[in-house]
Amino acid sequence: MSEIRGRGYMLSAMARFLREKVGEAAWAEMSASFSPELQKILVSGVDSAGWYEISLMNEIIEHVVEHVGANDSGKAKDILYECGQYAASAAANSFLRVLLKMLTPALLVKKADKLLRRDFSEGRMQAELGDNCLKVHLIDVKGLPYIGGYGPGFVAFSLEAMGKRISNVEFHDWDLERPRLERVGFTIHWAA
Repeated sequence: MSEIRGRGYMLSAMARFLREKVGEAAWAEMSASFSPELQKILVSGVDSAGWYEISLMNEIIEHVVEHVGANDSGKAKDILYECGQYAASAAANSFLRVLLKMLTPALLVKKADKLLRRDFSEGRMQAELGDNCLKVHLIDVKGLPYIGGYGPGFVAFSLEAMGKRISNVEFHDWDLERPRLERVGFTIHWAA
């Protein structure tokens, strides 16, 4: 069985996020410790639409958790949420931003699984709409150990682009001590 793959734009966005958070000196030291494959890809350039082994993205995310999130579960949730928003922002070029403004939460629910499969070779996403909230279930995501942290940020960015003001995010099941679960979820609430 082949390794799960993710889109290149996620890999490059997460690398840029880490680089901005830690600064150039720390980035130089960290990137020197990356696997030879990741170093080569980052130097030669990431194909935004290309598919890359998820272990490369996880390698970057582990540095985010360790160096920016201080290996603390609460801080890690906050920083991974921010990382997810950053990655979504990188994905949303000007044309996509216009489309996001026309998107509704109901349409997001309808297209949830297709949205996840656009960026990852495995996993499923189910969503349900509540009163001023969106509950998301990520299924078969054991190979995406940090998606329970950055996934809410990615979805929240989309909701904010629709004009929703996020008031609260609840993480279900996922935390730093148990990152590799088959199923994780989150609920995003917005102001009425």
